[in-house]
Amino acid sequence: MNPAPYTIITFPFLFAVMFGDCGHGAVLLGFALIMIINEKSFAAQRGGNEIWNTFFSGRYLILLMSVFSIYTGFIYNDCFSKSFNIFGSSWHVRGMYHSGQWSPEVVENNVLLQLDPAVSGVFTGNPYPFGIDPIWNIASNKLT
Repeated sequence: MNPAPYTIITFPFLFAVMFGDCGHGAVLLGFALIMIINEKSFAAQRGGNEIWNTFFSGRYLILLMSVFSIYTGFIYNDCFSKSFNIFGSSWHVRGMYHSGQWSPEVVENNVLLQLDPAVSGVFTGNPYPFGIDPIWNIASNKLT
């Protein structure tokens, strides 16, 4: 049994799980599309550059890697290592202040603070529509 058909899909996806970034994936996509669109002219110019020949031979694999990387970048809310907030968070800090649990002194003197979903106005109850809620980027247990 040939493992290549399974590897052709699983390798780019596992690469994207490690390299989930929309911006870097878009750059990789542009590089792959240039190689695919200009395929005939690049194939005619093939020289002795071993690294270029390796990249050119894997142009379709690089295309899959870039598409999966863009997808996982949207899941991670990450573009060029900066988080972005498309839909807005379901968590809000104002409720902690209005309830009296937090004050400017509490925020200044504590390294770790927790949002309490039981406090009115902190959690709206709506899940984030796609990917990870951006509030996790300021958490101590964030992905990175």
